[in-house]
Amino acid sequence: MAKLSYYLKKRKGKEKHPLYLRITHNRKSRYIPTEIYLQEKHWNNSGEVRKTHPRGKHLNNHLTRKMLDAQTLLLKLKERDKELDVGTIKEVIENGGIQNNEEESGDEKDKRDFFEFAEDVRDDFKRRGKYQRWKNYGTVLNKVRDYWSEEELEFKNITVTFLRKLETFLMDDYGNKPNTVKNNMKKIRKLFNDAIREGLVSRELYPFRDYTMPSNPVQKAKLSTDEIKQLEQVETEKGTRLYDTQNIFLFAYYCRGMRFRDVVNLKWANIKEDRLNYVMSKSGKRISLKLIPQALEILNNYKPEGKVKKDYFIFPFLDHRKDYSDSTYYEGQVSSKNALVNKYLKKLQNKASIDENISFHIARHSFAQLANEQELRLNEIQELLGHSDVKTTMKYLKTLGGNHLDNSMEKIFN
Repeated sequence: MAKLSYYLKKRKGKEKHPLYLRITHNRKSRYIPTEIYLQEKHWNNSGEVRKTHPRGKHLNNHLTRKMLDAQTLLLKLKERDKELDVGTIKEVIENGGIQNNEEESGDEKDKRDFFEFAEDVRDDFKRRGKYQRWKNYGTVLNKVRDYWSEEELEFKNITVTFLRKLETFLMDDYGNKPNTVKNNMKKIRKLFNDAIREGLVSRELYPFRDYTMPSNPVQKAKLSTDEIKQLEQVETEKGTRLYDTQNIFLFAYYCRGMRFRDVVNLKWANIKEDRLNYVMSKSGKRISLKLIPQALEILNNYKPEGKVKKDYFIFPFLDHRKDYSDSTYYEGQVSSKNALVNKYLKKLQNKASIDENISFHIARHSFAQLANEQELRLNEIQELLGHSDVKTTMKYLKTLGGNHLDNSMEKIFN
């Protein structure tokens, strides 16, 4: 009798490895791809995805179903044909149980509930502490539920027509702009792709090949170096929210355009002499940068007299006396403090007589713009911003506009 098992094929130099269904019969083996890729640490040689994988339980349930499907087909094949070869077994399972999945691809596969799958993905986000993703995907799902109005939404019902009408609904009923609609659609597309990759939905159902997302090119807001100086020169009283807002914004700017979540979470333990060491919350990338004089001066404004307590927050927005171990509570606090800082940034904007509407993330845009104007190499800007892919940096700079080209024009004609 043929033996079925799962096999992780390790590839040298690769972070993730493909998982195969291995068929062994008469000392010969054949392999069928599952289209699942795993890190070696997440695979147990007993044939299971480890619990440490963020979607371990979901993937194991999926693999168990696929194994049962394959075993059922194998038994049916054995009943019809006593003499089997491994090639025939592979062909039958491949066409009927693993990829096309005849028993499920017609009715059962097409009837899978989009909402149920999406909520399962959101649960994974929450378990992994990705509160903002959990929240953002929930907002999109609520909009889709509002449009669909039925309790279940089968994947087969998400067609090009469905997407086009949903697009109109979001613009008319929610007043969403094209770029907001696009961001919503990208999340629906991501969920659809995840379901396909996990073998839960047929590729033939994929509607995004023929659907064009709406978009309206915009330029990211940013401040010039002169406007940054105007902001610095605003007189604020120490110990006030306006003072703290001014300092945390400028510190983020002088530290490669840190995101709010990263800078508000800084503790004195992150500072070693004249270096800042932290892990970017968005990418998990470790950052170590030398603090320039402007940033060190801001730190000195908050450095306590006597011995520094390493577990105290640098900027007084989060409270070291509070327990932030609950990720939902912590994320809610970060979100509310971000809104508070943005409120005071508006006041600073008025005091500095700056026309551009300022929000905290503009510190990052402004730093990127300055780096671009200094004509640094693209890969240097990528490293400074902490992007994992240079394509992300290219897209980022493109949305900042072409001010940096003014310097290039001056060089050409001077």
